[in-house]
Amino acid sequence: MRQALAGLAARILMLAVLLGGARVEAHDEWLSGQRVDPKTKELCCSGADTKVVDDLVQSAAGGVSFTDRPGEVIPFIRIQPSPDGHWWRSTWGGQTRCVFGPMSY
Repeated sequence: MRQALAGLAARILMLAVLLGGARVEAHDEWLSGQRVDPKTKELCCSGADTKVVDDLVQSAAGGVSFTDRPGEVIPFIRIQPSPDGHWWRSTWGGQTRCVFGPMSY
């Protein structure tokens, strides 16, 4: 499922580029540093602090966790919609500030 979504996203991006579309760095357009976590109301950080984490996400009781951060569970209420269908995580100061994910998860 994730590979199919990634393939679809790649085709859409290529089509946008071929048609003179917008920038390739899609996350820079929606992650402007103004977003906040819906529960904690903390800023998500900048695009430099936000990385794709598609291969690290896994289901957890009441939310999701990341294989590189054992024991940390992000409740579903904190997960924001990802415009490009990928999982993104903003971290700063050793803490997860924001998580963006596909709403089909």
